[in-house]
Amino acid sequence: RAAAVVLLAAAPLVAPIAATAVPDSPEVVGQACADAEEGVTVVVDASDLGGQVTIGCATGEVGSGTEALRAAGFTDERDEAQMICAIDSVPDPCPTTWEGVWWSYWTAESDGGWEVYEVGSDDSEPRAGTLEGWRYHDGSAGPVLTPAQVLATAGQAQDDGEDPAQDGAGGEEPPADVDDAGWLVPVTIAAVALLLGGLAVLAVRRRRAADARRDTVDPSEP
Repeated sequence: RAAAVVLLAAAPLVAPIAATAVPDSPEVVGQACADAEEGVTVVVDASDLGGQVTIGCATGEVGSGTEALRAAGFTDERDEAQMICAIDSVPDPCPTTWEGVWWSYWTAESDGGWEVYEVGSDDSEPRAGTLEGWRYHDGSAGPVLTPAQVLATAGQAQDDGEDPAQDGAGGEEPPADVDDAGWLVPVTIAAVALLLGGLAVLAVRRRRAADARRDTVDPSEP
């Protein structure tokens, strides 16, 4: 572990190789912790490799930056020196030689900027409400999204998923459009007409039956 910390501290002194240009607007997936005080927001930035910026939330107690990374839904791979060489299989495979770029490790307060950690993720102790940042880069800068931009993603998935048909006051569905119910009028009229016609036929049959019974009565009966 001590060797890992030394490598992390010495890495910025090595001349970096040319890095892939970062897109102006890298794809961002995931969201920050909805309740900033109840979790640690973790940012994994692979934009220098042409990938995306992924945001996750580690809720509950986390004992280290590595635990926060895993609790937020990420997986890490280690090299022979036990340095994190890949996150979610990026890069794939893990580099076997030093190329001047690595998963640099950062921290930030909710109202501050990215600051590079002076210890490795196995030894850090992130607090609830703070942000953890990882960027595959030469270590000269933290994730491309500022902490404020990261925190602004909290709750976006829920907002986008709201049903626009729900009324904001009581959640009731709006009344049906009058045009949609227009077919009820002719159907109702037809049903009433059939009912009245049936009653008329029944009345005629009863009257005829009564007349027939009257005609069959014997006139000699008192």
